[in-house]
Amino acid sequence: MLVEVSYPIEDNMSTIKMCNNAVLTKRTKHINVKYFFIKDLITKNLIKLEYIRSEGQLADGFTKSLVAERFQWFLNELKFNM
Repeated sequence: MLVEVSYPIEDNMSTIKMCNNAVLTKRTKHINVKYFFIKDLITKNLIKLEYIRSEGQLADGFTKSLVAERFQWFLNELKFNM
């Protein structure tokens, strides 16, 4: 069966490194089991996390307050015309 690999983007390098590291440490053992789902998908080569600079992170438009210029960029990237 051919499976297409997905490439979610993340702007936190520590998150990417933690997800790509299959070893549990003192610092990661407190993380809830449901978050290890991502690590499992990486191990199975179903996804690969890719880094994106914070300036290009579209999710910020949904999760953070933005200045007018940045908000306009966000709307343009979503192809949302006002």
